[in-house]
Amino acid sequence: MKLADKQAQLMEDLSIFPDSYERFSYVVDLGARRPPLDEALKRDEFIVPGCTSQLWLVPSFREGFCHFASQADSPMVQGLAGLYCDYYSGAPPEEIISHPPTFLDELGLSAHLSQTRRQGMNIVWNTIRQFAENSK
Repeated sequence: MKLADKQAQLMEDLSIFPDSYERFSYVVDLGARRPPLDEALKRDEFIVPGCTSQLWLVPSFREGFCHFASQADSPMVQGLAGLYCDYYSGAPPEEIISHPPTFLDELGLSAHLSQTRRQGMNIVWNTIRQFAENSK
């Protein structure tokens, strides 16, 4: 599925919640239910630098597509990073590079983040984008 289609589906799925606070709570709940990373993947090389929470972001490249998995010690970061991982997993590098994650703003989720958390999510995006650029 193309990222534009994934974004449209994400917007539709989360539009069932009447306000951004409920959408944000749902994303955090989804994060709490995500399966944990294998302990062998919790290596320093996968820690996202600059995040206020401890966040592991594990990229992989298979058959022309990027894939991402994550785990964080904060439920909020776990949910948001998981959303990014789900969104970008299965996409080719060129498509990832040309589709920054505007959906947080469009869904009103960014409004619930502190400046520090917004910067952390920018770091997550930059990490994903950099991996995609290196995978071309």
